[in-house]
Amino acid sequence: MQILKLITATLLLATSAVSMTETTPQQIQQQQNPLMIDVRSKDEFDAGHLQSAVHIPHDQIERQISRLTTDKDQKIYVYCRSGRRAEAAKAELEKLGYRNVENLGGYAQLKADGVK
Repeated sequence: MQILKLITATLLLATSAVSMTETTPQQIQQQQNPLMIDVRSKDEFDAGHLQSAVHIPHDQIERQISRLTTDKDQKIYVYCRSGRRAEAAKAELEKLGYRNVENLGGYAQLKADGVK
């Protein structure tokens, strides 16, 4: 039982450490030439999106990413409504060899945090 508590505590600390390294809105806007991809549906994108975002639905990321960049070190941010589709897009990009991809989570929270 003690070992289980220790493992649980370790996992909680590890999770906290990861969340502390998330990119802030200020860091996002200071990036040089980041690629911002909105992976929501066309209707969601048309209803509002970040200024610099391009639209590629999450289920089309594999087919369409090369029209934006083939640089595997390019900083790429992905976001959606809640972060779930963005995580799927991030995983797909990483499978394709992109090494600098970050899931920013949900559009509404990004707007609330001041990302433009």
